[in-house]
Amino acid sequence: RGGGWGRRQPAVARVEGTPDCHAHEAHERVHDPRLVLQRLAPLEHLHALRVQVELAAVLRALGVEATRDPDAIAGMLVVTQILDLGDLFVVLYLLSIPSLAVILGGASSGNPLGAIGASRDMKLVLGFELPFVIALLVAVFQARPDVQGATTSLTGLQALQHEFGSVMARPSGILAFLVALLCSHAKLGFVPFDVAEAETEIGEGALIEYSGAALGFFKLTNALLLSVLPVFLVLVFWGGLTPTTPGVIAFVAKVLLIVVLFVLIKNTNPRVRIDQALKFFWGPATVVALLALILAQLGY
Repeated sequence: RGGGWGRRQPAVARVEGTPDCHAHEAHERVHDPRLVLQRLAPLEHLHALRVQVELAAVLRALGVEATRDPDAIAGMLVVTQILDLGDLFVVLYLLSIPSLAVILGGASSGNPLGAIGASRDMKLVLGFELPFVIALLVAVFQARPDVQGATTSLTGLQALQHEFGSVMARPSGILAFLVALLCSHAKLGFVPFDVAEAETEIGEGALIEYSGAALGFFKLTNALLLSVLPVFLVLVFWGGLTPTTPGVIAFVAKVLLIVVLFVLIKNTNPRVRIDQALKFFWGPATVVALLALILAQLGY
């Protein structure tokens, strides 16, 4: 609108009711970087807290996987009851915290590329978590002779596999393992599912504002995940750990083989777009996981 001085007043002057001579000063107050940083101060604390939370979650998941109860194993040799200790889902919950921490950190970074990375990571988590959970349920509900219950205990799953053979000894187990392997690959953020970082596109995405010790903690968390996830897959699908020398050697060999598979997939595939990743996990991966669950209920 026309001002009292015969010319159009700036928007800042109209909103704050300041005269034209103070419009420039008001504009500076609105866009002062120091004031913007003060308003973002609470988010900055969240930005830093995310690093500690994700590392603690992975370490706790490793602790749950390493816990073994000999009495529970002995009790499972006569499997006629339902064991519901639930540490399988505790580990699943703890392994999802690093992704949530990345999302919170990227969204609170104040960087547009960080926000894009957080958005992509959120979509990716929504994509791979569904088939991952269904694949784990194959191990839980696999039909076995003379077994009248199911267990979500890692110790119970190992005892069942020692008694009746590994989950992967059946077609349903193989299908579920392959789905869980690909979902774990996406959880690690490796190519072809590294769209949340995509260094050549959005410059590390949600991690773009991290450096120094904070970035080092993230890399350490990813390295721990590369150790925890293969152990988790072996415990659930591949017979677990037998406390004998040949059993330990076989366990280590299985873990290393899964790590090799991760590396091969990472180095032989191009990056996919986020929409392609979602279509893959919500389409073929989920269908195969459901098929494996049906076969497991039928005893195959």
